[in-house]
Amino acid sequence: MKRLVLLAGAALFLLASCGGYYYRATVQGFVVDDESDVGINEATVRIYTEEVTDPNAEGFVTATSTVTQGGNGGYYSSTVIWNNLFGSYGDEGDTTEIWLGISHPDYADRVVRAEGILSDDNNLIATVRLEETTFRLDALRGRVEDSNGAGVNGVRVVLDLPQVSGTDEREDRVAQTATIDGQTGTFEFGNVEWDDTNTGNTSGELTATVRIDDTEWGDPSNTGNPDPADDETVEESVVLLPGDQPRTLSSDITVFRLARTEFTAVVAGRVQDQLTDGTFVGVQGVRVELTYDRIENGPTTITETLIDFSDAGGNYQFTVTWIDKAAGDFDDADAQDTANVGADTDGIAEGEDALRAEVRYSDVGVLTFSDSNILAADGYAYIYSNPRDGVNRLPDNRQ
Repeated sequence: MKRLVLLAGAALFLLASCGGYYYRATVQGFVVDDESDVGINEATVRIYTEEVTDPNAEGFVTATSTVTQGGNGGYYSSTVIWNNLFGSYGDEGDTTEIWLGISHPDYADRVVRAEGILSDDNNLIATVRLEETTFRLDALRGRVEDSNGAGVNGVRVVLDLPQVSGTDEREDRVAQTATIDGQTGTFEFGNVEWDDTNTGNTSGELTATVRIDDTEWGDPSNTGNPDPADDETVEESVVLLPGDQPRTLSSDITVFRLARTEFTAVVAGRVQDQLTDGTFVGVQGVRVELTYDRIENGPTTITETLIDFSDAGGNYQFTVTWIDKAAGDFDDADAQDTANVGADTDGIAEGEDALRAEVRYSDVGVLTFSDSNILAADGYAYIYSNPRDGVNRLPDNRQ
């Protein structure tokens, strides 16, 4: 009996000095989207043999990523090894519990406890379901039009996503209307992304704001508001849902041109000579003068003259800038007489202005270029701040 006790004590001492037994088990399972049941690939699965609350904590014994297995996404498999002084079945086997720390950039982190892990066996862990926290829409599109229903290009549009939690560090998305697929006034925000800080809805549904943020365009319902800043805000709410197809606003956004006092216009023309065969060629070096009046400090009138010389193709061009505090007609630049506004507005768009100018040409050698064939009946050339195709093009002056 004494001998048996001695042998048992020796065996216990030997087991303790060796640190007990080591056991090995395979664990496997799936990680899926909580809403769609679709497997989530590229999720990180860390395995711990001691309890943790942070899925990214230090001390994990192994880590792996979810992949597609047998046509099913979100699959993971790993081997875990643990040590136990006294196994449930001695040196033949043991059971233990583990903790799975699961993380993915588009989903909420989870820590899952798994009990009854059996050594030397394939242990199937219950499917882990993650709630999506990052969402994506392929594109958000819309159109901006004026009060006549015509698309307006060049308008600055902002997409503003709300922030329901945390600090809003996201920069607003900005786009500019242009001609897209033949439609003028179209804007597009591609690859719109948001996360759970922008919406409290686990399905990803989000009410965003599309805002016209442009100093030249405003809300037609606010015209006449005594505070001009109020005229510059046009907002539309839009409900976004994640998806791989573009979302289009249900209706166009209508804007009007805000009143301005500063204007710029391009004036271009060409001088030509007729050859004996009847064809025309450009004449280089013709001096072209464009003259218009500026009114400063009441009745004082200053005449402004711009000069250019035709190039090898006979082309010339001016960029005219002016201020008109009573814009909207063909009054002189910097006119301050509001009583004349609207007296002559033919062809002037809302919020735009125009000038009457004189254009004259200087002789070159034996060639004489007349003023009369490019001027209107009243002796003026008419310059618009918003000409068709962006350029006030005068008729060719042909000798």
